[in-house]
Amino acid sequence: MDFRFAQYRFDTATLMLWRGEEILALRNNEAKLLAYFLGHPGQVLSKEQILDTVWAGKVVSEQAVFQAVSNLRQQFGEDAIKTFPKKGYQWQIALDTEAPASDSHSNTALDGVSPAALAPSPRRLGWWVAGALGALFLLALGLLFKAWAPAAPTQQPVPLLLRIQAPAQAALGAEFQAALLQRLRAEPALQAGAAPPEYSEAQLMAAPQHYARALFEQPASTSAAAPTSTAGLLLTGRVQRHGDQLLLSFSLQGRENRWFGDLSAGSAAQLEEQLAALLRRVAAQRVLWESKDQRLVNAQLQLLHSEAPQSLPILRNLVGNLLAIGDSQAAQLRADELLQQAKQAQDLPHQVHALHALARLALEAEQTQRAQDLLDQALALGRELQDARLQALTLERYFSVHLIRQDFAALEETLLQALRLAQTAQNPARESELLFALTLASYKFQLDTKQDFYLAQTRALFDKLQLPSWSYAELEFFTGLNSATPAQAEQLYKAALQRFAPGEAAPAKERAMLQLVQLYLKQGRSAEALALVEREPKPNAAELLLLARIHFTQPKQQGLALQKAEAAFRAGNLAGDYLTTLDAALFLAERRLADGAAEAAQPYRDYIGKNATPQWLRQNQAALKGLQAKAKTEPD
Repeated sequence: MDFRFAQYRFDTATLMLWRGEEILALRNNEAKLLAYFLGHPGQVLSKEQILDTVWAGKVVSEQAVFQAVSNLRQQFGEDAIKTFPKKGYQWQIALDTEAPASDSHSNTALDGVSPAALAPSPRRLGWWVAGALGALFLLALGLLFKAWAPAAPTQQPVPLLLRIQAPAQAALGAEFQAALLQRLRAEPALQAGAAPPEYSEAQLMAAPQHYARALFEQPASTSAAAPTSTAGLLLTGRVQRHGDQLLLSFSLQGRENRWFGDLSAGSAAQLEEQLAALLRRVAAQRVLWESKDQRLVNAQLQLLHSEAPQSLPILRNLVGNLLAIGDSQAAQLRADELLQQAKQAQDLPHQVHALHALARLALEAEQTQRAQDLLDQALALGRELQDARLQALTLERYFSVHLIRQDFAALEETLLQALRLAQTAQNPARESELLFALTLASYKFQLDTKQDFYLAQTRALFDKLQLPSWSYAELEFFTGLNSATPAQAEQLYKAALQRFAPGEAAPAKERAMLQLVQLYLKQGRSAEALALVEREPKPNAAELLLLARIHFTQPKQQGLALQKAEAAFRAGNLAGDYLTTLDAALFLAERRLADGAAEAAQPYRDYIGKNATPQWLRQNQAALKGLQAKAKTEPD
């Protein structure tokens, strides 16, 4: 059932909220509460009614209702929900007259909501049990996406800018791009064009997220909080001949996320049609490109894979996403599936990528020799294909093998070999990545002369390619992270931050600020940490959480710390930044339990139990064990 109000549309069957064509993030319980309000316009709903309906089968406190109402007000405005003391809450925003009325014969106020959304769960889930339920959560998300994943016929075409080259055969690259551009312009769902000539291939390949945002984001208006995105995609790729086949390796970059793919065909026309068919399937799926929440991305990829199980590019990116969220078991199954399908199709590039994924999983399982054997197989396939790009990529994957073995000489020799292959392939973007890796290795092994040499070499190549400030900041952040001394790390973090203006958003800036604040707090330099974050005019969720951590270290500022953490929790939820939201939930749960307020901590513990990914659980294992131990000491 659809409800429309103001500029919003809400579907109670899928619990999805739209503002225009933009999908907005709501937590599950907030979405169910919104459905309850909209299904009972004009009624004052008591806390008891809300708890019995939205949290059916769960034991939670009234704080859960307060928090959910507060978060809905954060989304729709303070006047959206009116409080009637000792009576309850009433929805205030008028529904469109064309919106369907609620069914008076429904047995539940949430009629139409999927059973998975209403299923009861225990009040106190063990953290590892909660992690095991992650697969069921992703399945529910996949079913949820089924309702909206296909692009609506009236949807605006997706802007797509492309740059395809063939450095060793310039004419082939130019001819293929021209023909591909003509083919894609015939697609109603795409608005295809060539990437601006002022940006080189190396720039677009080395810093795709920066250029995707620069090309597609519109400046904020005086009333907007942030630039708006037109959901554009930047496609960069390389085409080459291998025997009687044409091979295309490409990447698709959206505002937040990047996709990789390899296609092959006997003719240019067949290759163009393959790419067009893939773009028809994936380009309009905005969650793939614009969501920070990799669980939602995963659900969309699972759905796409179920619809096109033989698509190797879709399966490859599903494997990559599972690795990113840390679901090793599912990643192992899908990587094996990718390898078998690629073998059946005699698709060497996807065999190489499957072996890369399996090698990474072997390293996670501390099977270093197995990882090396898998990479040896991948390298042999790259040589069989005579693809210097794939060979260089595989050699770069040996980085972790040599690092675990503490063998800098072997690591340096391997990466220099990859560097020579990248130069042979005329791929300066890959060269920059390899020099970046050599710089990091020299810092990890604390080799002063190597540090200076490789850092200078990397910066010189960045200068030559005219890469944006993001690239330099990433370099300075990671070298700072691997510095031997706090003073050296501080210098590099500051260098990274100086590349951005206050209010400017970039992942490298956010990471550098976090590390520098943590360094300051360890050294008792709270005032400097506070000044660093407060220079941001409109702090995002991550910056609000940093403010919470800083205030918590100050006497008599614990209350302010909790306010900032709660603001971070809400802002992260609304922005789809689930990692920051999880971090804020952990901070709040720890603080509430430390104060003896077990009931106030429970909604945050529930959120973690329902939303934590395996990767996040592993990274926060010690804190979660401490939290669980503390909770056991609290009376039920």
